[in-house]
Amino acid sequence: MINLPQNDKLDVRILEKVLSDQYITLSYKLFWFKSILQFVVLGKKKLKFEELVNDMIATAWYMVAEYKLNLGYKDTLQKIVLHISQKYGISSSEPKKKIIEFL
Repeated sequence: MINLPQNDKLDVRILEKVLSDQYITLSYKLFWFKSILQFVVLGKKKLKFEELVNDMIATAWYMVAEYKLNLGYKDTLQKIVLHISQKYGISSSEPKKKIIEFL
């Protein structure tokens, strides 16, 4: 179990549960959390679902398209990256910004 610092304004138990061993086997959650954290660090207070998903895809892009990283048998993020890469012929080394612009 992951123990996060307590916060009066945020129920961290929910995040602890999402990141627990039981749920961490779904790798997309790591990309989900990384993307949310990145937007928070940039000071963004509101986020569109599309922005979050596009950032997740772009973050996973190189690992999946170039190195064929297997994100797990239930993980659709890997399938999405491979589908877009193959269908549109986008290079595995394409910069993240360009992938997000395309999406």
